[in-house]
Amino acid sequence: MERYGNGEGLLPAIRVEQQVQYEDGVLGFCPPKYGSYRTLVIPAFLAEMLEKLLDSHTSPWVFVGVDGGCLAQTDFNTLYWRSVADGSEEQPRRAGGQLRPAIPAVPSFKAKRMYLIWRGHKAWLDEDGHSRYVVETRMGHELPGVEGTYSNLTPTLERRVAEMLQARWDSHRETLAPGEAVEIEPRPAEVRVSKLVREVMARGVTKPMDVLREVRLVQPEAQYIPVRSALQRERARLRRAATDGS
Repeated sequence: MERYGNGEGLLPAIRVEQQVQYEDGVLGFCPPKYGSYRTLVIPAFLAEMLEKLLDSHTSPWVFVGVDGGCLAQTDFNTLYWRSVADGSEEQPRRAGGQLRPAIPAVPSFKAKRMYLIWRGHKAWLDEDGHSRYVVETRMGHELPGVEGTYSNLTPTLERRVAEMLQARWDSHRETLAPGEAVEIEPRPAEVRVSKLVREVMARGVTKPMDVLREVRLVQPEAQYIPVRSALQRERARLRRAATDGS
């Protein structure tokens, strides 16, 4: 806590404290993989982006679905990642008839799996010459033997990681041709679908397609997967409430 933060001389960072997984059909929190609790310094550009995103909504999640829910409850690869990696045409939004700007494809990720970002991050760290201990610690791995026992992640080493990642970002932006960089301001997450689904279920309608049909009477552009996700969340909530009541 003495080295991380936004103040003078401090390093912006994110904390790996838990992950979200399904257990018995219910989404919940569990420890990070292999118990790899850790704090990760991030470059200034990423800290600024995350702050702007957090200021755009009041959800407990940092990254939220279009209906305000947890992304783990959606088909993230189809609905989000493919649109980002492969590009997407301009699409209408649910709020006030606004449009979502067209998203250009990212050449290095087009038609590739999102998991490659994780591998790419390690490759950047290796290319920038960070020590094996720094790299493996950042990835959540433990090194055996003397190297793992006596090495230490000092503020100087962490600052070097943040500075080199920032330099990579700055260098990339300088190579973009005019018009290639697209700035999309985050907008408040919409929770209307969840509310509509809850109201429909309260009337005794519970089958997914029937719920979708009822929701579309109010919101014609509603899609099946967000409605199904909201339906699953409401069912889980009702089960928990019934269990607590008994």
